[in-house]
Amino acid sequence: MGTFSRDERIMRRVLGLASKGQGRVSPNPLVGCMIFKDGIKIGEGFHQNFGGPHAEVNAIGSVVNPSDLKGAELYVNLEPCCHFGKTPPCTDLIIQSGIRRVIICNEDPFEKVAGNGIRQLKEAGIEVSLHIRKEEGLDLNRPFFYSQTRKMPFVTVKIAQTADGRVSTGTGASKWITNEQSRADVHRLRSLTDGILTGSGTVKADNPRLTIRTGSSEKQPYRLILDTRLSIPAHSWVLTDEFAEKTLVFHSDDLSGPCGSKSRFIPVPVKGNHLDLEQVLKTCFKLGIHQILAEAGPGLTSNLIREALVNRLVIYQAGNFLGDGPAAFNRHQILSSVSEGNPLKLESVDRFGNDIRLTYLVKE
Repeated sequence: MGTFSRDERIMRRVLGLASKGQGRVSPNPLVGCMIFKDGIKIGEGFHQNFGGPHAEVNAIGSVVNPSDLKGAELYVNLEPCCHFGKTPPCTDLIIQSGIRRVIICNEDPFEKVAGNGIRQLKEAGIEVSLHIRKEEGLDLNRPFFYSQTRKMPFVTVKIAQTADGRVSTGTGASKWITNEQSRADVHRLRSLTDGILTGSGTVKADNPRLTIRTGSSEKQPYRLILDTRLSIPAHSWVLTDEFAEKTLVFHSDDLSGPCGSKSRFIPVPVKGNHLDLEQVLKTCFKLGIHQILAEAGPGLTSNLIREALVNRLVIYQAGNFLGDGPAAFNRHQILSSVSEGNPLKLESVDRFGNDIRLTYLVKE
């Protein structure tokens, strides 16, 4: 088979290796790297944790005999960095190692890289092949590419509903609509995000912890609470538990947050009858919160959708009926025809016992 086909096969393995960093590297991207010499793999590595060595460093460091690097090929799914950040530039290490060819899946949109890493490699006489399995690379790091190009967090909305589209009973009871398998998967979703967004109504009604309580929870996401009038009780879990310092409460800019709280209170403008959601998200991005999971009631969920601030929709649908109770969405807009509805692209359908999970991308 041709060289390009071989590159594709190896890059597919690199993408799989990169995915091992899920839940541990955000807001950094998922990156894997493999090194080949004379058709034989001599090293591999992936970015394992935020602030830790990059994939290229780990791969080069895994090579038993460093002299084998001279004339080798390095496969990596994202353009090597060329700047000093939490770690030194990967381009310098690649050039110094004597690697002759670098095969890359995607350019890095981060403004301090953005093609400069590729340029440095070429200027050093290294052959560079680009866009190998480009679309798969974009899918793997979709939140990273979105946040870096838009300077906004990638927002996923999670909904748990019955087969007839209800999120609670008429009296507000919602524990538990979905089964244990679905709820465990929600904790997996939480582990992939930087922050969990909800409104004051959910906090007052359910007093949720909004933490990761299953699997390996090496990090806890920020809790992002929208509380326009500072109405949530002071004894709420999000303000009093051991992760209270990772709670950000966004409120109207005509109020002042309480003194002495471990949590941070952030004033933002009010837009219409609720907080300016776009401003909230921009503030989150500046704070390094680049992936957000919204677990909220119909009001906030509908406002996010109406203002085109949602990137992905994850619906857990249970195999039961309630008949009465609120739906997952409010009537967030008036449509004159079915074709005007927000277009969604179905990404996957997964089964959890008698529940199903529907994952959609919101088309831009």
